[in-house]
Amino acid sequence: MALTGYSGLPADTNSTQGIDLSSANQDRSIGVRSGLNPVKDINITFSHVQSWRKSENRNNKTGSKTINFLMLREDKDVGIPFINWGLRWSSLEQLPVLKLLKWKVTLDHTFTGDKATSRQNDRAGTERYKRAFSPLLGLTMNFDNGITTSARMSIIETLDKAEAGDDKTRQVSMSTSFSYMKRGGFNLKLPFMKNVHMQNSVNFSLDYIASNNIRESRRGDAQKFAVIRESSSWTIKPYITYTFSTKVTGTIRFSYREDEDDISGKRVTRDFGFDVNIAIRGN
Repeated sequence: MALTGYSGLPADTNSTQGIDLSSANQDRSIGVRSGLNPVKDINITFSHVQSWRKSENRNNKTGSKTINFLMLREDKDVGIPFINWGLRWSSLEQLPVLKLLKWKVTLDHTFTGDKATSRQNDRAGTERYKRAFSPLLGLTMNFDNGITTSARMSIIETLDKAEAGDDKTRQVSMSTSFSYMKRGGFNLKLPFMKNVHMQNSVNFSLDYIASNNIRESRRGDAQKFAVIRESSSWTIKPYITYTFSTKVTGTIRFSYREDEDDISGKRVTRDFGFDVNIAIRGN
Protein backbone atom coordinates (compact mmCIF):
# COMPACT_ATOMS: atom_id res chain seq x y z
CA MET A 1 0.00 0.00 0.00
CA ALA A 2 1.32 3.44 -0.88
CA LEU A 3 0.15 6.89 0.18
CA THR A 4 1.81 9.89 -1.35
CA GLY A 5 0.99 13.54 -1.37
CA TYR A 6 2.37 17.00 -1.54
CA SER A 7 0.92 20.49 -1.45
CA GLY A 8 2.16 23.80 -2.69
CA LEU A 9 1.92 26.85 -0.47
CA PRO A 10 0.57 30.07 -1.96
CA ALA A 11 3.27 31.84 -3.88
CA ASP A 12 4.34 35.37 -3.04
CA THR A 13 1.82 37.89 -4.27
CA ASN A 14 3.29 39.73 -7.19
CA SER A 15 1.50 42.61 -8.82
CA THR A 16 2.28 43.15 -12.45
CA GLN A 17 0.18 45.90 -13.90
CA GLY A 18 -2.55 45.13 -11.38
CA ILE A 19 -2.63 41.31 -11.95
CA ASP A 20 -2.39 39.08 -8.88
CA LEU A 21 -0.24 36.03 -9.71
CA SER A 22 -0.54 34.13 -6.42
CA SER A 23 -1.67 30.49 -6.68
CA ALA A 24 -1.69 27.19 -4.82
CA ASN A 25 -1.67 23.58 -6.02
CA GLN A 26 -2.28 20.34 -4.17
CA ASP A 27 -1.87 16.73 -5.35
CA ARG A 28 -2.71 13.55 -3.44
CA SER A 29 -2.81 9.90 -4.37
CA ILE A 30 -3.34 6.58 -2.69
CA GLY A 31 -2.75 3.16 -4.21
CA VAL A 32 -2.80 -0.52 -3.35
CA ARG A 33 -0.99 -3.18 -5.39
CA SER A 34 -0.77 -6.92 -4.87
CA GLY A 35 -0.43 -10.20 -6.70
CA LEU A 36 -0.67 -13.93 -6.32
CA ASN A 37 0.48 -17.18 -7.92
CA PRO A 38 -2.32 -19.75 -7.55
CA VAL A 39 -0.15 -22.28 -9.38
CA LYS A 40 3.47 -22.26 -10.54
CA ASP A 41 3.03 -20.75 -14.02
CA ILE A 42 0.09 -18.38 -13.40
CA ASN A 43 0.75 -14.84 -12.16
CA ILE A 44 -2.17 -12.51 -11.30
CA THR A 45 -1.70 -8.85 -10.34
CA PHE A 46 -4.18 -6.40 -8.79
CA SER A 47 -4.07 -2.66 -8.24
CA HIS A 48 -6.33 0.21 -7.23
CA VAL A 49 -5.33 3.87 -7.36
CA GLN A 50 -7.14 7.11 -6.53
CA SER A 51 -5.74 10.59 -7.08
CA TRP A 52 -6.91 14.16 -6.47
CA ARG A 53 -5.68 17.50 -7.73
CA LYS A 54 -6.67 21.01 -6.67
CA SER A 55 -5.55 24.31 -8.11
CA GLU A 56 -6.52 27.72 -6.84
CA ASN A 57 -5.70 31.33 -7.63
CA ARG A 58 -7.40 34.61 -6.88
CA ASN A 59 -10.13 34.20 -9.49
CA ASN A 60 -10.39 30.51 -10.20
CA LYS A 61 -10.66 27.16 -8.44
CA THR A 62 -10.33 23.85 -10.26
CA GLY A 63 -10.27 20.27 -9.05
CA SER A 64 -10.09 16.79 -10.52
CA LYS A 65 -10.34 13.23 -9.28
CA THR A 66 -9.32 9.96 -10.92
CA ILE A 67 -10.26 6.54 -9.59
CA ASN A 68 -9.96 3.00 -10.92
CA PHE A 69 -13.48 2.15 -11.99
CA LEU A 70 -15.43 -0.65 -13.65
CA MET A 71 -17.89 0.77 -16.20
CA LEU A 72 -20.78 -1.70 -16.39
CA ARG A 73 -22.55 -0.10 -19.36
CA GLU A 74 -20.87 1.72 -22.22
CA ASP A 75 -23.81 4.08 -22.84
CA LYS A 76 -24.40 5.20 -19.23
CA ASP A 77 -22.28 6.26 -16.27
CA VAL A 78 -23.14 3.03 -14.44
CA GLY A 79 -20.36 1.27 -12.58
CA ILE A 80 -18.48 0.81 -9.34
CA PRO A 81 -14.98 1.60 -8.01
CA PHE A 82 -12.98 -1.49 -8.79
CA ILE A 83 -9.51 -2.94 -9.30
CA ASN A 84 -7.32 -3.23 -12.36
CA TRP A 85 -5.99 -6.71 -12.99
CA GLY A 86 -3.52 -8.59 -15.12
CA LEU A 87 -3.03 -12.27 -15.87
CA ARG A 88 -0.02 -14.08 -17.34
CA TRP A 89 -0.07 -17.83 -17.86
CA SER A 90 3.29 -19.16 -19.01
CA SER A 91 4.27 -22.72 -19.93
CA LEU A 92 0.84 -23.24 -21.42
CA GLU A 93 2.40 -25.93 -23.61
CA GLN A 94 2.31 -28.26 -20.60
CA LEU A 95 -1.41 -28.81 -21.13
CA PRO A 96 -2.06 -32.29 -22.60
CA VAL A 97 -3.67 -30.96 -25.79
CA LEU A 98 -0.66 -28.70 -26.52
CA LYS A 99 2.15 -31.16 -25.82
CA LEU A 100 2.15 -32.47 -29.38
CA LEU A 101 4.39 -29.63 -30.62
CA LYS A 102 7.79 -28.46 -29.45
CA TRP A 103 6.97 -24.91 -28.46
CA LYS A 104 6.51 -22.52 -25.55
CA VAL A 105 3.18 -20.73 -25.15
CA THR A 106 2.33 -17.71 -22.97
CA LEU A 107 -1.14 -16.17 -22.49
CA ASP A 108 -1.71 -12.55 -21.38
CA HIS A 109 -4.84 -10.64 -20.33
CA THR A 110 -5.05 -7.13 -18.83
CA PHE A 111 -7.90 -4.87 -17.70
CA THR A 112 -7.72 -1.18 -16.77
CA GLY A 113 -10.65 1.09 -15.97
CA ASP A 114 -10.85 4.71 -14.86
CA LYS A 115 -13.32 7.40 -13.94
CA ALA A 116 -12.04 10.99 -14.16
CA THR A 117 -14.11 13.97 -13.01
CA SER A 118 -13.37 17.67 -12.95
CA ARG A 119 -14.88 20.76 -11.30
CA GLN A 120 -14.40 24.47 -11.74
CA ASN A 121 -15.46 27.10 -9.20
CA ASP A 122 -17.70 24.56 -7.42
CA ARG A 123 -19.50 23.72 -10.67
CA ALA A 124 -19.51 20.24 -12.14
CA GLY A 125 -17.27 19.96 -15.18
CA THR A 126 -16.64 16.90 -17.32
CA GLU A 127 -16.68 13.19 -16.62
CA ARG A 128 -14.70 10.55 -18.54
CA TYR A 129 -15.10 6.80 -18.16
CA LYS A 130 -12.65 4.37 -19.71
CA ARG A 131 -12.72 0.60 -19.98
CA ALA A 132 -9.79 -1.15 -21.65
CA PHE A 133 -8.98 -4.79 -22.22
CA SER A 134 -5.47 -4.46 -23.61
CA PRO A 135 -5.05 -7.18 -24.42
CA LEU A 136 -8.33 -8.96 -24.09
CA LEU A 137 -6.33 -11.98 -25.17
CA GLY A 138 -2.67 -12.22 -26.10
CA LEU A 139 -0.73 -15.30 -27.14
CA THR A 140 3.01 -15.67 -27.69
CA MET A 141 4.42 -18.88 -29.18
CA ASN A 142 8.10 -19.76 -29.48
CA PHE A 143 9.07 -22.82 -31.51
CA ASP A 144 12.33 -24.73 -31.25
CA ASN A 145 13.14 -24.14 -34.94
CA GLY A 146 13.60 -20.37 -34.51
CA ILE A 147 10.00 -19.33 -35.30
CA THR A 148 8.22 -16.88 -32.98
CA THR A 149 4.59 -15.84 -33.41
CA SER A 150 2.23 -13.68 -31.39
CA ALA A 151 -1.38 -12.52 -31.60
CA ARG A 152 -3.24 -9.87 -29.60
CA MET A 153 -6.78 -8.54 -29.49
CA SER A 154 -7.66 -5.35 -27.59
CA ILE A 155 -10.90 -3.44 -26.90
CA ILE A 156 -10.86 0.14 -25.58
CA GLU A 157 -14.06 2.07 -24.79
CA THR A 158 -14.52 5.62 -23.49
CA LEU A 159 -17.55 7.67 -22.44
CA ASP A 160 -17.28 11.48 -22.11
CA LYS A 161 -20.06 13.40 -20.38
CA ALA A 162 -20.42 17.21 -20.43
CA GLU A 163 -23.13 19.86 -20.39
CA ALA A 164 -23.15 20.00 -24.19
CA GLY A 165 -23.80 16.26 -24.47
CA ASP A 166 -22.18 12.84 -24.36
CA ASP A 167 -19.65 11.16 -26.64
CA LYS A 168 -18.43 7.61 -26.68
CA THR A 169 -15.78 5.75 -28.65
CA ARG A 170 -15.03 2.09 -29.19
CA GLN A 171 -11.77 0.79 -30.66
CA VAL A 172 -11.20 -2.85 -31.51
CA SER A 173 -7.72 -3.81 -32.69
CA MET A 174 -5.99 -7.02 -33.65
CA SER A 175 -2.33 -7.66 -34.34
CA THR A 176 -0.26 -10.67 -35.33
CA SER A 177 3.45 -11.08 -35.88
CA PHE A 178 5.66 -13.80 -37.29
CA SER A 179 9.44 -13.97 -37.20
CA TYR A 180 12.03 -16.52 -38.21
CA MET A 181 15.77 -16.41 -37.59
CA LYS A 182 18.39 -18.63 -39.16
CA ARG A 183 22.00 -18.50 -38.07
CA GLY A 184 24.92 -19.94 -39.98
CA GLY A 185 28.36 -19.29 -41.33
CA PHE A 186 30.94 -20.27 -43.89
CA ASN A 187 34.67 -20.38 -44.41
CA LEU A 188 36.18 -17.89 -46.84
CA LYS A 189 39.33 -19.22 -48.51
CA LEU A 190 41.97 -16.56 -49.21
CA PRO A 191 45.17 -17.20 -51.19
CA PHE A 192 48.35 -17.18 -49.16
CA MET A 193 46.36 -16.51 -46.00
CA LYS A 194 44.48 -18.45 -43.36
CA ASN A 195 40.83 -19.23 -44.00
CA VAL A 196 38.40 -16.68 -42.51
CA HIS A 197 35.18 -17.90 -40.87
CA MET A 198 32.22 -15.58 -41.56
CA GLN A 199 29.21 -15.59 -39.25
CA ASN A 200 25.86 -14.61 -40.77
CA SER A 201 22.16 -14.70 -39.95
CA VAL A 202 18.84 -14.00 -41.65
CA ASN A 203 15.81 -12.63 -39.81
CA PHE A 204 12.44 -12.53 -41.57
CA SER A 205 9.51 -10.75 -39.90
CA LEU A 206 5.90 -10.15 -40.88
CA ASP A 207 3.53 -7.90 -38.92
CA TYR A 208 -0.20 -7.42 -39.48
CA ILE A 209 -2.29 -4.82 -37.63
CA ALA A 210 -6.01 -4.06 -38.05
CA SER A 211 -8.32 -1.75 -36.15
CA ASN A 212 -11.89 -0.47 -36.23
CA ASN A 213 -13.03 2.76 -34.55
CA ILE A 214 -16.56 3.99 -33.93
CA ARG A 215 -17.43 7.39 -32.49
CA GLU A 216 -20.98 8.15 -31.33
CA SER A 217 -22.65 11.23 -29.92
CA ARG A 218 -25.78 12.11 -27.95
CA ARG A 219 -27.13 15.66 -27.53
CA GLY A 220 -30.03 17.24 -25.70
CA ASP A 221 -32.76 14.89 -24.49
CA ALA A 222 -31.80 12.07 -26.84
CA GLN A 223 -31.72 8.65 -25.19
CA LYS A 224 -29.74 6.86 -27.88
CA PHE A 225 -26.34 7.54 -29.37
CA ALA A 226 -25.93 8.25 -33.07
CA VAL A 227 -22.84 7.21 -35.04
CA ILE A 228 -20.99 10.29 -36.28
CA ARG A 229 -17.83 8.64 -37.59
CA GLU A 230 -16.56 5.15 -38.30
CA SER A 231 -13.10 4.30 -39.53
CA SER A 232 -10.97 1.23 -40.08
CA SER A 233 -7.41 0.48 -41.08
CA TRP A 234 -5.07 -2.42 -41.69
CA THR A 235 -1.32 -2.63 -42.22
CA ILE A 236 1.04 -5.35 -43.33
CA LYS A 237 4.81 -5.01 -42.85
CA PRO A 238 7.25 -7.65 -44.10
CA TYR A 239 10.97 -7.07 -43.70
CA ILE A 240 14.20 -9.03 -43.93
CA THR A 241 17.42 -8.36 -42.06
CA TYR A 242 20.64 -10.02 -43.17
CA THR A 243 23.72 -9.88 -40.96
CA PHE A 244 26.99 -10.52 -42.80
CA SER A 245 29.65 -10.88 -40.11
CA THR A 246 29.54 -8.62 -37.07
CA LYS A 247 30.19 -5.44 -39.05
CA VAL A 248 27.79 -5.47 -41.99
CA THR A 249 23.98 -5.53 -41.71
CA GLY A 250 21.38 -5.02 -44.43
CA THR A 251 17.60 -4.57 -44.13
CA ILE A 252 14.85 -4.59 -46.76
CA ARG A 253 11.44 -3.36 -45.61
CA PHE A 254 8.01 -2.82 -47.14
CA SER A 255 4.78 -1.46 -45.70
CA TYR A 256 1.27 -1.41 -47.11
CA ARG A 257 -1.55 0.38 -45.27
CA GLU A 258 -5.21 1.03 -46.04
CA ASP A 259 -7.35 3.56 -44.15
CA GLU A 260 -11.05 4.05 -44.73
CA ASP A 261 -13.73 6.16 -43.05
CA ASP A 262 -17.16 7.50 -43.92
CA ILE A 263 -15.88 11.08 -44.30
CA SER A 264 -12.67 11.01 -46.33
CA GLY A 265 -13.10 7.62 -48.00
CA LYS A 266 -10.27 5.20 -48.71
CA ARG A 267 -6.54 5.98 -48.62
CA VAL A 268 -3.63 3.70 -49.48
CA THR A 269 -0.06 4.21 -48.25
CA ARG A 270 2.97 2.27 -49.49
CA ASP A 271 6.52 2.48 -48.27
CA PHE A 272 9.63 0.65 -49.43
CA GLY A 273 13.25 1.02 -48.40
CA PHE A 274 16.50 -0.68 -47.58
CA ASP A 275 19.39 0.06 -45.25
CA VAL A 276 23.01 -1.03 -45.17
CA ASN A 277 25.00 -0.52 -41.97
CA ILE A 278 28.77 -0.91 -41.89
CA ALA A 279 30.55 -0.68 -38.55
CA ILE A 280 33.96 0.98 -38.74
CA ARG A 281 36.07 0.72 -35.63
CA GLY A 282 39.52 2.05 -34.98
CA ASN A 283 42.19 0.65 -32.73
